[in-house]
Amino acid sequence: MSLRESGNCRFQVGPNHYELILSPDINQRKEHYQWFYFEVSNIVNNVVYSFEIINCLKATSMYSKGMQPVMYSVRDAITGRGAWVRAGDSVAFYSIRFNVTFRHKGDVCYFAYHFPYTYSFLKTTISRCMSRIAPNVYCSSQVIGESLGGNPVHLLTITGQCSVAEISKKRVVFLSSRVHPGESNASWMMHGILESLLTSSDSRTEEMRERFVFKIVPMLNPDGVVNGSHRCSLSGVDLNRVWDKPSRHVHPEIYHTKAVIQYMCDILKTTPFVFVDLHGHSRRANVFMFGNNPEESWRADDKALPHSDEFLSLPEVLDQNSSAFAINLCHFGITRAKESSARVAVWRQFGVVKAYTMESTFSGFETGAYKGFQIGTKDLKEVGRDLLLGILEVSKLSRQLASPKKKASSPKKKANSVDSGSSLAVTFGKA
Repeated sequence: MSLRESGNCRFQVGPNHYELILSPDINQRKEHYQWFYFEVSNIVNNVVYSFEIINCLKATSMYSKGMQPVMYSVRDAITGRGAWVRAGDSVAFYSIRFNVTFRHKGDVCYFAYHFPYTYSFLKTTISRCMSRIAPNVYCSSQVIGESLGGNPVHLLTITGQCSVAEISKKRVVFLSSRVHPGESNASWMMHGILESLLTSSDSRTEEMRERFVFKIVPMLNPDGVVNGSHRCSLSGVDLNRVWDKPSRHVHPEIYHTKAVIQYMCDILKTTPFVFVDLHGHSRRANVFMFGNNPEESWRADDKALPHSDEFLSLPEVLDQNSSAFAINLCHFGITRAKESSARVAVWRQFGVVKAYTMESTFSGFETGAYKGFQIGTKDLKEVGRDLLLGILEVSKLSRQLASPKKKASSPKKKANSVDSGSSLAVTFGKA
């Protein structure tokens, strides 16, 4: 059976073979069938069960490279060993098919495309972090708007305790996540960010809070997450394709988020130092970024902007300091099709040079210290912390290298109110 929150499967039953059918994104205009999350009960142990998702329509998938789905056993949880783990053998693709032999008779197990992260769990995470908040941390949570389904869109403001005069001198870092509901890995990276900023007393984390004001929208598309969609909001469209001109009535989640940035730039005269929108990628390994290089733009007038390599600074630092990051997978082109995405719209309309999409694999690593291993929630939370430390390092470097003669390559103009994957060479078999 499918689940109430984030679940999306129906199924047809054979003796030990289950053919599952993914429900579409609500009101979808294009077909999106990838995310799955379902429950299995009345289990008989030591019997091979076969599960096949017959309408997965992705042309390519990391399942063809050895990725496994994830499973949670209630029986293991009762005995204190509860955790989402990679499970399933004989994994096949085009339709996703895998076999499982359960260990416990009468167990109840859950399967998902990737480690689930629900809207309810996000609210629990924030509440738990607030109950363990580190000394001298300022955090406020405000609702900046409601989704089409009436779910609140939260904005967190996190910094160190200070005076009004001191806070006005701090740089702003804007982070967002989960515009695509099927990309739960984005939320796990955000989880690491929130835990670090709210609960850590590490000296580097304290320095981050002293230097920056963090503006964070941890879940841009709560309706999609609640309803088990893969790509769309209740409007049936991809919310990462409306940032250039979001509608207050059709895309309120993006409209109000963008309005916060516009208020900062136009009224407070404070342009974000860094903007990062967290995502998951189903066809590439490791963690990487998409940024904005005017010299690789489809528009001729972008190429005439003063040259600057500032957009490379954060990816280069992460490549040096994060075991999960792979700069060789990063791309900085600006295509016509991505003009309405968050990272291009924020760069073009607000002049944020260091505006990025940060992508995490669903699968595992082909380079670096974790090569050959599948990614887990611990790794994803570590990536979130690595991102924060990378931003801190870039801030220090930018102050050291600051020069009045060097201008950032930004095409800032008045804002409207308010990627193909590469093949993975290794076979992943380790959890």
